[in-house]
Amino acid sequence: MKKPQKELEELKAQKEKWMELSKVIKFLESKGLEIKDCVYNKSRSEFVKGKLFEEKLKENLEEVCKQVNKIMKTEISPTKPDKAIQEIYKQFKSVNLISKACREDGDKKKNVKRLLPYEQLALLFKCNCGKDHEELENPDHQKKLDVDKLFSFEPSYFYVLNVNRGKSKIYFYLILIIVAILMYALMPVWPYKLRVALYWISYVLLCIMIGIYVVKLIVYVFFYTFGYDVLIFPDMDDPKLGFIDSFKRVISVEKRKDKWYFLVLRVILAIITGYIAFCVYKNPKLIDQTQKIIVDAIKDVYHYGEDRFVNNNSTAISLKNKKKYISLEDLDNF
Repeated sequence: MKKPQKELEELKAQKEKWMELSKVIKFLESKGLEIKDCVYNKSRSEFVKGKLFEEKLKENLEEVCKQVNKIMKTEISPTKPDKAIQEIYKQFKSVNLISKACREDGDKKKNVKRLLPYEQLALLFKCNCGKDHEELENPDHQKKLDVDKLFSFEPSYFYVLNVNRGKSKIYFYLILIIVAILMYALMPVWPYKLRVALYWISYVLLCIMIGIYVVKLIVYVFFYTFGYDVLIFPDMDDPKLGFIDSFKRVISVEKRKDKWYFLVLRVILAIITGYIAFCVYKNPKLIDQTQKIIVDAIKDVYHYGEDRFVNNNSTAISLKNKKKYISLEDLDNF
């Protein structure tokens, strides 16, 4: 049986609002809202912590109110932050963009991985804690159900997101992966110059990446001894950011708040660093020797890769090009 035309139009309008409000969540994500993966009611999903969600909403409340008012035809005012956040949450919830969740029993304390629908559990057990009182360790807990509190935003809970991520980008990356696998499988029939060019590009990029990580490690350890966290390209390993965004922040500096055993570790690192500097000062040849070892290692890796990926382990082919026939003496010398 077909659905009435009016109902179909309402569903279509709700879907359009959901897609537009998803952009608001993505806007908050670009402003630092940390969205993590989880298993929600036995299916993969995304979630945010209520406190962080509230914090980012307050930081960008004026812009968020402007976008939500434009999409949902509302008049949410940013002058009263707490009330505005409750109204924004209701609008998100009205299009099934967000839902309150609680941690599943047995999940680890630090890393949240498994969540359950809070509202369903609270209604099932007739209590705002969302738990069965027969299994509660605290017998003095008052069993009550406050409906207003049940469907309102509370920073102490988790919130599962149903954001429109779009599938076009996933399909594009899938096609790229398939093409890359096919191209790699057909590498033996590539033109020689193309193989050399590809190897050079990949080799140079690998050296640059290793160099960045080595410099990051040296700088971090050096400033760690003085009580600071100094990171070069701090967003480089963030999976949520794109390639360009990963390199926008060049450096970040934060003062550490260490306990006594970290202070002991910093003193030990300072002694080791000072001893290494003293050894280099007394024996300057160590720098040349270290440089020679690194350069030789880079050359060895390059020649191995050139022989393996460019020439296909075909040292005999290069000999054959120089001489039509290879004698037994040549083989013995080889």
